[in-house]
Amino acid sequence: MTQPVWAQLDHLPEREVRPGVYLRILPGEKVMFSAVRFQPRSSVPTHQHPHEQMGIVLEGELELWIRDERVHVPRARRLPSPPGGLREALLSSGFPLLRCCVILGPIAMRQAG
Repeated sequence: MTQPVWAQLDHLPEREVRPGVYLRILPGEKVMFSAVRFQPRSSVPTHQHPHEQMGIVLEGELELWIRDERVHVPRARRLPSPPGGLREALLSSGFPLLRCCVILGPIAMRQAG
């Protein structure tokens, strides 16, 4: 059995993955937790994941495009993220900051490693 890893989010290393988009990762044995922080007017370009992801907006709001559907995602709402869907995330300009967390499953872990 794997021993639990206790981590404090603010103590995890943060890296800028796109201009204004910061990521903190806590890898597990079969899942991975990511905390994402967006600065105003930053975005993640259109991309695709073969695996399902699950996330929630902790602070702020964003606009999310999945395939041809545009979704407004306010605080405390789950991020819809089915496998295989093209997606793009853009921070709503009226909010100073967006924070969200995303949990990725085993397929993502194999790809990230």
